[in-house]
Amino acid sequence: MTNRKKLKPTEGVFTANWIPYGYMYSPTAPNGIVIDPETKEYVQYIFEAYITGKPRAQICAELTKMGAPSPSKRKEQLGYEFRNGHANDYWPMTTLNFFLINPMYIGDYVDGDVTIASYQYINHAIPEDAKLPNIIHGHHEAIISKDLYIQAATLYHAQKDFRTSSQKKSNSLPPTPFFNLFHCGICGRQMYRAQNVTKKLGCYSAYICSSYRLRLPDACQKKLYPLNDLIPQVHKAILQEFKLSQKLASQVGEEKSTSYKKTEAYFQSQIDIAVDAVRQNSAAYNQLENRMEKGKITPEEYNTEKAALDKEAVEFSALVVTALENIRTFRKVCSYKNKWLQLFSDFDEDFVITRKTSRKYLKHINLYPDKPMEITFQESEERDKLQEYLSLQKGKGSGRLKRHYTRPTIEKTEE
Repeated sequence: MTNRKKLKPTEGVFTANWIPYGYMYSPTAPNGIVIDPETKEYVQYIFEAYITGKPRAQICAELTKMGAPSPSKRKEQLGYEFRNGHANDYWPMTTLNFFLINPMYIGDYVDGDVTIASYQYINHAIPEDAKLPNIIHGHHEAIISKDLYIQAATLYHAQKDFRTSSQKKSNSLPPTPFFNLFHCGICGRQMYRAQNVTKKLGCYSAYICSSYRLRLPDACQKKLYPLNDLIPQVHKAILQEFKLSQKLASQVGEEKSTSYKKTEAYFQSQIDIAVDAVRQNSAAYNQLENRMEKGKITPEEYNTEKAALDKEAVEFSALVVTALENIRTFRKVCSYKNKWLQLFSDFDEDFVITRKTSRKYLKHINLYPDKPMEITFQESEERDKLQEYLSLQKGKGSGRLKRHYTRPTIEKTEE
């Protein structure tokens, strides 16, 4: 079978999962691409608004207010795949960068770096070591004119060069040990990291809800979370998690201990109950066949009872599978091979929070304006299961771990 993704760079053939915003995939089109009537006007608005001097942040805010679906949201609506875990309901400012320098919108296909291609269109100085892309002119139907594209691309590169040359290191944001971990506990959106300046603190880095930063209609209230205040809280939480891992590791018994065997026997009893249910169902099915052969029941009664037994057989088989999975999970979790215990096995109490360590131990952090932060650690599910199983071994809190099955009762039919 021919891979269309391999054909794309050389022949300019689009695939369903690689379509620029404003277009949509069509297998009947010569190159697999046609204009999307639902988003065409938004692409035109972006270029027209940008050359009039509107900031990119303002354009994104207006697109969100207009109800224009973001690129990831439009892909989700059309059923295409996209890399991010979820589609954005708002327009990120950096999204516009790809629009303003992409020659696709004037009907030309670019095989290579679109930034270098935009330099070629506006006769800008091209880097000496740059590899010139292959451009196919008139590849598909255009959404904007070439003159409008050149104006927008020229303005974009001029502003970019100015920002690069005038940016001072003293005003740049200090490095952060966290990367996309903070989220707003109210709306769930990712927190935006910005720079703030006050007379008391001077220049410092802080987080604020991206909904407020982007001026969304349902924006959260303005609340700044200084980075220097967040680091000690996260550091303390990781240390507490490490101490908990030490405590639970000391409670994990060996496989030959009495408490371990007692708990293992509990899960084994669940398997016996499930297997016994399957046997009873099989015996009832044999009785039904004998009654049918001897003519003691009608075909209608036979079909009705057989359907009920078939349904029970499926349910009881699922019980056996679940019971086996439970005892495997117990043996895996309630041991020193527990993933959560392994995570903290080489932990150093004098650790320093860096981007590497934060991604290793942390999974998600919710920030709230009126209560402490909520931290989700890596492998936290393994920790919760371990605590549950250890409480069952001690005979405390056994009610938390419900018995998964009860011995089923099957009415015996007299022959």
